[in-house]
Amino acid sequence: MNNRISLIAILMFLISLSFTVVSGDKGLIAFNPLIQIEENAQNAIIAWNGTEEVLILSTDVTSSESTLVLELLPLPSNPLEVKEGSFESFTKLQEIVNEKLRDRYWKTNIYFRSKGMTNAVENKVEITFQSKIGAHNITIVKANNLTYLVKWANNFAKQNGFGNISFSTDFQNCIKDYLERGINFFVFDVIGTNETKQSVNPIIYRFKTRYLYYPLNITALSDVGESSTTSDIHLFLLTDGIIKYNIIFETFPHYSILNTCPEVDLKKEELKEISSDLYNLFKKDILFTEIKYNGLLSNLKTDLTASQEDLIHPNLEIKFEREILIERGKSKIVNITVKNTGDTNLSKIGLSIVGDIQGLQHERLSIKPVFYYWNLPPGKEITFEVLLTIPMDTATGRYNLSYITSSLCPAISSDYIWTMLQKTENATLVVYDVYGASNGLSEEVDKLRSEIESLIGISEMMLIILIGVAIMVTIFMIIIFVKIKK
Repeated sequence: MNNRISLIAILMFLISLSFTVVSGDKGLIAFNPLIQIEENAQNAIIAWNGTEEVLILSTDVTSSESTLVLELLPLPSNPLEVKEGSFESFTKLQEIVNEKLRDRYWKTNIYFRSKGMTNAVENKVEITFQSKIGAHNITIVKANNLTYLVKWANNFAKQNGFGNISFSTDFQNCIKDYLERGINFFVFDVIGTNETKQSVNPIIYRFKTRYLYYPLNITALSDVGESSTTSDIHLFLLTDGIIKYNIIFETFPHYSILNTCPEVDLKKEELKEISSDLYNLFKKDILFTEIKYNGLLSNLKTDLTASQEDLIHPNLEIKFEREILIERGKSKIVNITVKNTGDTNLSKIGLSIVGDIQGLQHERLSIKPVFYYWNLPPGKEITFEVLLTIPMDTATGRYNLSYITSSLCPAISSDYIWTMLQKTENATLVVYDVYGASNGLSEEVDKLRSEIESLIGISEMMLIILIGVAIMVTIFMIIIFVKIKK
């Protein structure tokens, strides 16, 4: 029986069994070889701060009958923490990003590369973690020798009711490649499935790594003869920079089937709403990138990895007044300055304004220039002149404004491949009426004017007093001088 298995979030073993079993693009090993298993969805949040990574993996699994399934995930280091996650991390992240993208003008595509590490020398297989977490029965081992790992995996499979297994040559070469690159920690995960589609709660892995890491090669090489098998990969990347396009090209070579989201800035405080693990991982604001891949698994010849040298760090700083006072029926010019505080040139810089006040649009809102098309080098700035006109029928009160700046920056040294950066800052617009406005705003304005006039009056009085004191001191010094002369 030849059963198809779609790519799953935990990037499994595919093992050629000595009996007829699941053949597909994932290492789902069923207790009963006649049971069909399918992985319906794969989602992963990959957050990397330069030294540590938090990997949140989620899967949807179904099978024709109830059975056990064995999965495996290679990691570059022993996890510092393994625990059950929540689907709310994915939904909250998407909510925040969708809100930020509501006024986005462009969409771009992006694309990773794999790097090697040192080889290990010890031969033993060491169990570093064992625990049942929700529906997952997880065992993590450290291995440095292919022969020992294969022997241990066979014993592990037998102990968990999977029977006798054998490993294909391609699969063994794949594991050998991981070991030679210093990726020698392997997560064995046994889960139960049934005929009802179920979402297995995500597992959170936190581990040290010198590069952003997501294993793909083990899945591609585990495909047993089904070169036409396609699957969905949905990745959410959280980093402090933008990954260069050529890195992604090398990981997902058939870029025409990539659908990616432009980079979005996420505030550190927003991460707390998504996951405390993500909040604790970063010390500052970060960038979000989404990658959706639908294509042949056989095309994925390398893992998705990126070092600090593979990132660029564009950044914008917006200088503006936090509070703007405009009389109803009047206009006011406001200057918004955008500064390039990153490490790369930016171009086609635009500014848009959204708010919760009716009529503040189109002819009521004028921004000059519409776009700054030229290169803005690091350290330089451009000022936008914004003309705000408040209609007479606007109710007095306080209104929220959002300044949204967008710019293009080169993801690699190319005139044709660019990515977009967006930055959002909030301000308050105060609409008042000096002729009896409601909500006490006219009184606030009058009070403010009185305070300013009072301060001016106090300043003038202080100046007179100081002049008087200076005259008295001068007279006193003259008298003393005359007496000394006598």
